[in-house]
Amino acid sequence: MSQPRSYFRIDTFIYVLALIVTVAVLLLFGLPLFRPGHFAFSLGSLLIAETAAYFYSRYMSTLNRRFGKLVPGYLGYGTIVFLYFVASVVIILVFSVYLDVSTRSYALIHVIALALAGILAGFVAFSVNNAQEQEDEAAEAVQWVSGMLLSISSAKLHLNGVGDAAAAPLKRSVDELEEKVRYSDPVSHPSMRETDELLLQQVKLLSDDILLLGAGFDVAEQSEPLARRVGQLMNEVMLRNQQLVRLK
Repeated sequence: MSQPRSYFRIDTFIYVLALIVTVAVLLLFGLPLFRPGHFAFSLGSLLIAETAAYFYSRYMSTLNRRFGKLVPGYLGYGTIVFLYFVASVVIILVFSVYLDVSTRSYALIHVIALALAGILAGFVAFSVNNAQEQEDEAAEAVQWVSGMLLSISSAKLHLNGVGDAAAAPLKRSVDELEEKVRYSDPVSHPSMRETDELLLQQVKLLSDDILLLGAGFDVAEQSEPLARRVGQLMNEVMLRNQQLVRLK
């Protein structure tokens, strides 16, 4: 039996038992007989809370175990479900069993409680989406650094196989570029996304051109313009890092 299927059966089993217990408890208190107008709203509010808890549990079981910044948001959903369930029980005990308010007032109280829970869930959803965007941006930033280093490593590997001494200055320039990229801030800024993408494209093109070094052409003649491009790229990486510091 796979874990997801096992969790589904356990969650569903608990959910069905909770529904049975809820109906049994309401019948035990005699709400259908003594307060028939309240019974539907009492049962409905508890069923909504229990159904929300069931789907929350199902949703959490499908998520990856590593939540990162999203943990507070997911816990927020569970807290809202729990508070709504508690609020429903309190409303039943206070306004139905003890005060015995009119059916219209009782219904409005339940509607208000449900609306407040929905509003809180909306705020949590906004927070979760914001945290998700931040994690996506951080992941993209890390991919930028790894992508830059991958292209540079490919170029270095080819240069190490070039035995011509004329390629030595180019090798040193590529080493310096690698160091600049390696120590660049991996956490970028949304306004720097286009700059990061442009730098990544440039380093890939540069790497492709370096891979052609020595392929039937004069190494010294090829190395000089390539070294200038590496220097220009280093300046752009340094400028990117300086702008990023100012933005943060």
